[in-house]
Amino acid sequence: MKTRDLLQLPDTKLAATISTMKSKECEKHLRNYTKILGIEFEMAIMQATHAAMFSDSDEPVKLRTYKAVVDLVRSETEYGEKEAAILTALLLAHISKKMNKVQSLVGQTQAPAFH
Repeated sequence: MKTRDLLQLPDTKLAATISTMKSKECEKHLRNYTKILGIEFEMAIMQATHAAMFSDSDEPVKLRTYKAVVDLVRSETEYGEKEAAILTALLLAHISKKMNKVQSLVGQTQAPAFH
């Protein structure tokens, strides 16, 4: 599926599609969407990762990440909350898939426990 086709999906179908994407496909769409919006991919990743993992806020991860992405979208583009919501979904899915991949690799490299 092309990124433009993905963006034409209704919100619930878009969310379901993003959640079932493989890591590489999610990253491809994320890179394409940041390019469409005129935002640097790395900047979007850094903003979302910081909001999701390092923020001092007590707000839920999705909310604080969304707020950070809204701020980024508003400061870097002429786009608004709808585009920020899509970007947030892609960013959170991408970060989650990357973290799951890292955790599975770490689990494979741990030495077996001897009794």
